[in-house]
Amino acid sequence: NIANGATDANTWQRAAFAALSGGFGEVYAGRRLSPSFYGIAAYELTGTANYSALGNQFGFGQSTRNNAAVGYTTPNFGGLTASIATVLESNDASTADGLQSKYDMNVIYKGGPISAGFSYNKVKGAEKNWSLGAAYNLGVATVAASWQDPAGDRKGFTIGASAPMGPVTLTFDIARATAGGKETDYV
Repeated sequence: NIANGATDANTWQRAAFAALSGGFGEVYAGRRLSPSFYGIAAYELTGTANYSALGNQFGFGQSTRNNAAVGYTTPNFGGLTASIATVLESNDASTADGLQSKYDMNVIYKGGPISAGFSYNKVKGAEKNWSLGAAYNLGVATVAASWQDPAGDRKGFTIGASAPMGPVTLTFDIARATAGGKETDYV
């Protein structure tokens, strides 16, 4: 199934899509990483690793992958790109993510030492999700910060730094959120 990658063995759990790209940008349809995910990945210090403080505290823009998505990504305009996708409402109630119609978009800037991303998505019948963040590469270290506003009561920020030290990179990242007036941290 090109919409969600489903087979009897659920073979394509990560990606199953068709795309056409050129000087006009890229048009795609199927299952792939969401525009919100790419917007957050633009500045996230760990490269969106499973142990990411941002990902564990707020998630990567509601969902990492979208089934039944139809989207467009602009060409690169001097470091600036944008993506928009719509997720089609599922006719199959058995989908793993309970798929409902959704709009998902990002604006990303990557130029010189600066990278920044804005992500926004809205699932039909639910609250909006958005995030805004940036990273600056100082040469010896990269610093990053973001504001996260996922659906629900949790809102918060991330701040951190990452420095290469020989064959390893040391990262310190903190994500602070409020949940119903109660603050929680993830380091």
